[in-house]
Amino acid sequence: MLNRKRFRLVSIITAAVVIVGGAASLIAVSHPHVPAVTSSTPVTSSSTPSTVVASSSPTSGSSSSVASAHHLISLAKRERTLSASEAKKYEAIPVLTLAGKQTAINAQRQPVVFVSEIDPSILQQLAGQSFAKEPVLIVTWPVGKQTIMQNAQFVEKEAKQLHLRSEVVALRGKYTAWITGIPDTYVGHHGHLVEVPGILPANEIHSWATLFH
Repeated sequence: MLNRKRFRLVSIITAAVVIVGGAASLIAVSHPHVPAVTSSTPVTSSSTPSTVVASSSPTSGSSSSVASAHHLISLAKRERTLSASEAKKYEAIPVLTLAGKQTAINAQRQPVVFVSEIDPSILQQLAGQSFAKEPVLIVTWPVGKQTIMQNAQFVEKEAKQLHLRSEVVALRGKYTAWITGIPDTYVGHHGHLVEVPGILPANEIHSWATLFH
């Protein structure tokens, strides 16, 4: 009799386990795990003067460069003329000098290059050239927990080591409202504002002097 009771008890427990396990399987099938989807697509911007482009996009939510197997685009294909409405806001880009003074830069009158510690390679391309109008280096897109002023100080140090005469300032406000990538250049040309994203191919570096006329 005792053995029969034990057998019934074991049978009941086994049946309960089977039912619970089946229910869990049913729930897993009915509600499968859906992995998070990210849409971080880099925009056109280069980081090293080689044949491989490492794009840095401020809209990707990532502070790292993403390599892509594309050759650097020539200047002729890279230039983009902004519409009058787009260009209007670049007549007063809000910046901070390294002394902490608030001011504004007019890209129609003075070429500007948006740079970041994330990708300072543009500084190497500007080094050793003579410009009719020295571009202003506007530092944006801070790295990690650093402040924008700390990043600006880093860029200024790099610029001095390369003997650049360009003024270094820090952007005030959100960078996504001003740039499409890092680096990003804006220069006035015959009454229009032209954007040149990224760096240039090695054989076209001299074209910066033509742009900053």
